[in-house]
Amino acid sequence: MAAKNYLDTMPMSKGALYYQLVFEGYTSSQANYGVKAAGL
Repeated sequence: MAAKNYLDTMPMSKGALYYQLVFEGYTSSQANYGVKAAGL
């Protein structure tokens, strides 16, 4: 999971993780799911 991988390599806030995922090409819904699945 991309969100978990980002958090494992660098600390990120919920908003920063969301924007990083969107920047990487994930949709808004996918980014929101990733943030929630990562526990933020």
